[in-house]
Amino acid sequence: LVKAGHYSNMVFRIGDNGPHAVNVPLHSTALSPIIVRGETDASGALLSIIDGVYTNYSGDTVGVTGGGFNFLQWHFMKFMGSGRTTFILGSSGFVLAGGTYDGWEFRDCVIDGGYNAKTYQGLRAKWGFQLYGMKNFLWERGEIFGISDEHAFYFHNAQGDVTIQNGKFHELGRTFAQFCARIDEYGVQPLPENHGKITLKNNIIADTGISPTDAFAGGQAITITGRNRGPVEISGNQITFGLDTFVPGLKAALLAHPAYPPGKPYGQGSLVTWTPGAENYENVGPALIINNSMKYCSSCGGNAVSLNNIDYVLAYNNTIEVGVNKNAMMLGENNLSHQIPDAYCVYNNTIT
Repeated sequence: LVKAGHYSNMVFRIGDNGPHAVNVPLHSTALSPIIVRGETDASGALLSIIDGVYTNYSGDTVGVTGGGFNFLQWHFMKFMGSGRTTFILGSSGFVLAGGTYDGWEFRDCVIDGGYNAKTYQGLRAKWGFQLYGMKNFLWERGEIFGISDEHAFYFHNAQGDVTIQNGKFHELGRTFAQFCARIDEYGVQPLPENHGKITLKNNIIADTGISPTDAFAGGQAITITGRNRGPVEISGNQITFGLDTFVPGLKAALLAHPAYPPGKPYGQGSLVTWTPGAENYENVGPALIINNSMKYCSSCGGNAVSLNNIDYVLAYNNTIEVGVNKNAMMLGENNLSHQIPDAYCVYNNTIT
């Protein structure tokens, strides 16, 4: 139990091999995980807070190096963002050596990245999670917001199932979740494919791709690239742009930003699958895309869904409200990185 209060990020340095008393040896198993649980008040507000490193683009709130750190759960904890990332686990070299992190779970947790997109003030940071070699990863409920530059979740060469469900994710510089499985990352190769299942279910996602450093065009809310060969389920999510879902006045404030490109419609895509040369133009595994709602304000841009380089896909019973002069759903874009899915069924979707 982590009692109510603010704690230095040094409390949770895991496996850095240094002489620090705060290093944590883990002796956990799937049947006996370590659970780090915070306190809440009567309203459910999180009171156990791990502070970040408040230097732009530098430092991590929780850093994990080396292997053997498995079956660790975090419940009712709040993490403040750091200038590089809130959580970082592993590296491409770790994955190349066969390393994995198994059974990490986050339940009812919050990551506050520290950036206020409406006022353009606060910490400039890269990621919420920077993750290598994950398997049996779970994020359940909770919230991530205020990541200035890039992704809430950035998965590199996951090695098993990843589930993110029932959460809230908003004000993000690039994506809510990006999954890549490169063969070669910064000269480290050959890295393995991922054959685990990716499940993104019943999340509320709003106002991604809003980093000024990307000219407010920082990728799609959900991005999955080739060599993620396991099944993909994207279901029951609500994705919105320009509707001020969480922050009143956010769209107007961003359009008034001094660096906002003149004439650019607000908003980015909701979902894209594709594959770069770094992934040998290999496909994403079979995908089920059902019962999602994607809503854009009337003046928003962004192609809502772009499905490319997939073994086969079922897109069923989705509701898409597009903005100005953009596409609701695209199947292939006539290049190696964006080829028409090998097989597809697009059925009973509502597009307005």
